[in-house]
Amino acid sequence: MPANTAAPRIYALPGPMAGQPNVASPYLKRAAEMGFDWILFGPLSDPKRDRDAIKEIASDAQAKGLKLMLRLTPDSTGDLPAWKKAGADGVMLSSARTMSAKDWIAKLSKLDTKDSDLLVLADSLGRSPKEQHEIAKCGIGWLLNSFAWWDLRESWFLDQQRDIAPLARTVATPEPWPGPRLIHRLMHFDPATIADIYATQYRLAATVSSGILCPFGFEFGASAPLDDKGYRAVDWERMQEKASFEITDAIGEINRLKAKTPALQSDAQLERASAPDASVVALSKSASTKDGSQTVVTLANMSAVEAPLPAHAELARAADANADFKVVAPKGSEGLVGSLPPYEGAVLLAETKTTKPKPPKAGKYDQRLQELATNRVVIEGVAPEVDGGRFPIKRVLGETLHIEADIFMDGHDIIDGCLCYRHIDEDTWHETPMRPLVNDRWEAEFTLDRIGRYFYFVQAWKDAYRSWRAGVMKKLEAEQKVAVDLAVGLRLIGRYMDSAPPETREAMRELLTEMETLGDKQVLAERMVSEETMALMDKAGHRENLSRHLVDYQVYVDRPLAANAAWYELMPRSQSGDAERHGTFDDVIGQLPYVRDLGFDVLYFPPIHPIGQKNRKGKNNSLDAKPGDPGSPYAIGSKEGGHDALHPELGSFEDFSRLIEAARAYDLEIAIDFAIQCSPDHPWIKQHPEWFDWRPDGTIQYAENPPKKYEDIVPPHFYGKAFPDLWLELRDIVLFWAKTGVRIFRVDNPHTKPVPFWEWMIAEVQDAYPDCVFLAEAFTRPKMMKRLAKIGFTQSYSYFTWRNEKHELIEYLTELTTEECREYMRPNFFANTPDINPVYLQENGRAGHQVRLALAATLSPLYGLYNGYEICEATPMPGKEEYLNSEKYELRVWDFDQPENIKDDIQLINRIRRDNPALWQFTDLTFLNAWNDNILCYYKCSAAKDNLVVVAVNLDAQEPQGASFEIPLWEFGLPDDAAIEAVDLVHDSRQTFSGKTQSVWLDPADRPYAIWRLIPPGSARN
Repeated sequence: MPANTAAPRIYALPGPMAGQPNVASPYLKRAAEMGFDWILFGPLSDPKRDRDAIKEIASDAQAKGLKLMLRLTPDSTGDLPAWKKAGADGVMLSSARTMSAKDWIAKLSKLDTKDSDLLVLADSLGRSPKEQHEIAKCGIGWLLNSFAWWDLRESWFLDQQRDIAPLARTVATPEPWPGPRLIHRLMHFDPATIADIYATQYRLAATVSSGILCPFGFEFGASAPLDDKGYRAVDWERMQEKASFEITDAIGEINRLKAKTPALQSDAQLERASAPDASVVALSKSASTKDGSQTVVTLANMSAVEAPLPAHAELARAADANADFKVVAPKGSEGLVGSLPPYEGAVLLAETKTTKPKPPKAGKYDQRLQELATNRVVIEGVAPEVDGGRFPIKRVLGETLHIEADIFMDGHDIIDGCLCYRHIDEDTWHETPMRPLVNDRWEAEFTLDRIGRYFYFVQAWKDAYRSWRAGVMKKLEAEQKVAVDLAVGLRLIGRYMDSAPPETREAMRELLTEMETLGDKQVLAERMVSEETMALMDKAGHRENLSRHLVDYQVYVDRPLAANAAWYELMPRSQSGDAERHGTFDDVIGQLPYVRDLGFDVLYFPPIHPIGQKNRKGKNNSLDAKPGDPGSPYAIGSKEGGHDALHPELGSFEDFSRLIEAARAYDLEIAIDFAIQCSPDHPWIKQHPEWFDWRPDGTIQYAENPPKKYEDIVPPHFYGKAFPDLWLELRDIVLFWAKTGVRIFRVDNPHTKPVPFWEWMIAEVQDAYPDCVFLAEAFTRPKMMKRLAKIGFTQSYSYFTWRNEKHELIEYLTELTTEECREYMRPNFFANTPDINPVYLQENGRAGHQVRLALAATLSPLYGLYNGYEICEATPMPGKEEYLNSEKYELRVWDFDQPENIKDDIQLINRIRRDNPALWQFTDLTFLNAWNDNILCYYKCSAAKDNLVVVAVNLDAQEPQGASFEIPLWEFGLPDDAAIEAVDLVHDSRQTFSGKTQSVWLDPADRPYAIWRLIPPGSARN
């Protein structure tokens, strides 16, 4: 390729070295090792004076695989042949800052630039686009562009490149040159960050232009101007020796990539493949190659925080690429996923190979043809499923999974199908027949008799013999001749016999022999279409055009407690009964009878790990902790250990094991908190500093959710140098606690951690412990809440806590119970938490607590209360949904026997839940007409309709309210004026409802709720 059409990679040496060949020689070697192919000296003015030195340098450069470019002053541009004769392969024509553009362009226009072997580059920086056009028209093939002054946001540089591209090619420099060097803008950063910024800047410069010009010293952050005549070679060497960083490897990597990548050697089609204000800037260029095309995208995070990467597919669309991207720089970043650390970058390459189409070979068929032809029977519309089978649906042990699908085929042949399923621990598939419904819809079901993951798919086939039989029977009925048809039928029997199992094959052989001896066609026909023959053919199991739905769907089967449980939350450290003494696990054991007597199934603890001292919070979240303040349990980690350790004042692992066993004796299960956050004292911070974010001033980044600040908590990050070690460590922590006997984990703020981590981690844990339950405490956006449920969380917190009005509750519960999320999302209706003291409870006292208890416990089979709820504790921090004197920051003593407690309500409702299977399900909810916006009425009915519970709740906790409402007589096929017996489950009495419309009066001074069980007609009175 001629010199003036190549994509030069230029290394510019300090001007004073031009006349010192011996001094320059080591730097030529350095340039070659970094992948440059040009060396630039200057500025020069007299070819006669410098001829000998230039010839020597040119010879040395050529020996090292370099071409020589000379930087000329405006006054020395008149004799380009003389410079070439002196040894130059190219020249850079410096723009005189004191010379008008008109005069300089006039001088350039007189140059002889026709020599195709001489690369002519003009330093046109500072000239207007119009002037640059005029410079290019002078025959100048290369222009130095303004990339070094671009902020990556404004569009002027992209516009400038588009204007120049048709006229000349451009060369970019990664820092302003000549002029103040880049390092002067970055002195406030640490050396590692500066190195990242320099490497990213060089990648960008190499992307935006055909050529790249790197000023000497850029690779180690030199601060002196390149043309400073006060710097001798020894001064540059000292500067390099004292440098705090060096990026020669990164520069060499990009130079070598640029040398072999056509898309990086072009000025055409430079585009921004990201939004102007995106955190990660993406610049793309494309080029044709001899056998296809290339698209390069260079990514740069020029911000101080880790930023999400655009998806490869989005980049492909934005960059108009025809293939998927792979990471080609920097080395070792092939696994780059998710996000870019601050100031770092990467180069992605998509390549498309154009191949000439080959005509199909006669007598051959390809794999695509085979696959399409094989699946003749259409199978679609399989339900239930989530996102086309990407995620599993959820069910409970012992349930029957009902599957439906559309199955049909061309023509009029009879088809059949089956549902295939297996547990993850099984190697063989089980089959159960599909049954036709209407309009090509089919159904089947199977029982889920093991916890863990199941796979299922649908297959179907043409039933050739049954189709033949149906046709022959019609002909016989029409008294048509069937002799030929009988011969076809005999062939079919033979075909079926070939594929039949051994025990059936012999019976078929005998049948076929018998049929072949029958002379009477009428008798033969009757024998061939008989039910006995059809039953034998079914046993043969011949499946013609066997077609398989291409997706293996999944269902995750949990134990019953995962879908139906009442949770009670307490802080173990507050169970001593003494505000001056830290509670222990033995103190919690003493509380177990109380918790079980209230009727709860799960006893849940916030974090029970060591708590950090640094930035420890005092009472009411004060920044000034006093001696003895216990701190927030969410500030995990101290010299005593981290997430795999116990707070020493709670007790030992032996004590914890004894607590778990004692809880089991009371039919309670312990749940613990899995909170991925650390105190500034956590052992990980010293052991793995790369797992955390560090600010420019050297301090660690603490947690924030503006305007909230959590100075006592430090969140780790999940990508960059933390991947994959942090992921593995966190998985192993959960496995560690599972091994101790814990099988229920409430996960704190999972929506602030990467979704892929949770999908991987939960699957890893449940592969080892299929009975593990994960509750997502994610009060966040709806789509994120649902995604977390899809990827594996067993249960989910919900917006129930803030749904108070009748229309809000109906709308929200209708969404949860009737839309697709019903297949994978199990809401756990917590009425309060240590973090959330709802305004409704603050304002409505005892009756308000009764209302929310009744709603939570009967709308959902999963609900929870945080201790203090039973005594209606709701004193708030002024103006906030937070508790005053919260035990998140201090030890508390609770008197659960104080007047006006609602322990009786809790015991009653938990007993009603336990006794009525209709309340064990979530999606069997139906709202009833109740003609008062303050009265919410609904019912739940078991699948067998042998248990139906009706609930009415007064949402106005201040005033009595009444309403007419409907009783669901239709569920039992009864007319609107029928009578039905009911049990008042609140007052343990019986009554008869006559007619569909009834009335209710609910006084919050008594009980603001009513619950009835309807007795199905004809059932035993109970």
